[in-house]
Amino acid sequence: MQSITGIVLAGGLSQRMGGEDKGLRLLAGQPLICYALAQLAPQVDEVVISANRHLAAYQALGYAVVCDDPRFARQGPLSGVLAVMQTRPSPWFALSACDTPMLAGDYVQRLQQQAMAHGVPLACAHDGQSLQPLVAVLHRELLPDLAHYLASGGRKVGQWYARHPYRCVDFADTTEHFVNLNTPLEFARFARQNML
Repeated sequence: MQSITGIVLAGGLSQRMGGEDKGLRLLAGQPLICYALAQLAPQVDEVVISANRHLAAYQALGYAVVCDDPRFARQGPLSGVLAVMQTRPSPWFALSACDTPMLAGDYVQRLQQQAMAHGVPLACAHDGQSLQPLVAVLHRELLPDLAHYLASGGRKVGQWYARHPYRCVDFADTTEHFVNLNTPLEFARFARQNML
């Protein structure tokens, strides 16, 4: 497998969390992002956090932190992806979000293998019901088009994916890995169900 950089996306506004920085919200005594970092780090060669506030707190977790390119600030997660891709030479990049604490321990390998086997620059997970656009791997050949897409005002991840040949990878056997925590209620329910 070719080298790959992991990107944990933590640069959003967390509107459904009342503006609180979701990645730093404590879950069982540690910031939520730590769960995603723990799952992703063993699967990649390097992990970079995409964040736009509380940078010192994220840096204290021991990973490099990259802010959005000012030209595309607040254009959603793709602006964070672009910023990291511009700073790292890796041929491949793996995405995860800071609010997905139970990602599969082999999802990067499964996605990258499918992308390479089918000769496409992008592979994305499907949980059996819907596409999971932020559980994906992409090749750096997409960098110029991503910059062009953002410069034209684009921001929707699925819309950008549709511009390219990509592989949709079935993860219906592991739907529990796509738990996504967006609200205080979801935090509380997850902690209760998992006895955290």
